[in-house]
Amino acid sequence: MKSPQDIINHYKERLSMSDQKMVTAKEFWIWTEKAEYQDQTRRARAGEQVRLDILYTAPKFMVDQGLIVDAANTEVKVIEGQTDLLGFL
Repeated sequence: MKSPQDIINHYKERLSMSDQKMVTAKEFWIWTEKAEYQDQTRRARAGEQVRLDILYTAPKFMVDQGLIVDAANTEVKVIEGQTDLLGFL
């Protein structure tokens, strides 16, 4: 499995950034579970923001392959409540 970074590097080598089709997010891009599963470096975590260089404008192939989604189109669950030290272990 290739990491999202490997996929980006592959396409950057083949095309210059001006030749790539770029997509702009309404809010910002976040990683999907698919990207987290494929990422061997463990840098992509589902629901977290992508790297700063592609935070607002990213290559279209990443959206097409389901590696990133717009944060405006997702529901974020906020878990409220009290926790104890064992909750962090």
